[in-house]
Amino acid sequence: MVKQVKARRANRTPRVNSHTLWLAGLGAVSMARKQAVKAVALAQANIAGLRERAVTLAGELGGRVSAVKAEADARLRPLLARFGFGGKRKPAARKAPARRRPARAATGRRRKAA
Repeated sequence: MVKQVKARRANRTPRVNSHTLWLAGLGAVSMARKQAVKAVALAQANIAGLRERAVTLAGELGGRVSAVKAEADARLRPLLARFGFGGKRKPAARKAPARRRPARAATGRRRKAA
């Protein structure tokens, strides 16, 4: 007679206890911290590069903007003068806000006490 061996179940669900849950959470926190440190270092490197690019572009565009503004002023000045917008106007004086009147006391007859 041959002894028959029963096959074990291969897909047994693992038991979760508080210790394994604590270790899994600790590992997740550790990995998140490491990734955050890497992300901050990468962001700092990108900020330095972006700052250099912004300073360079501001220097290049500063001259272009002033040239375009001067050309637009030269072209629009005769047109604005023709319609009466050539001179600078003074801003209109602001009126003082109206004062509020105090609330009046309620008028009416008083009832006599009984």
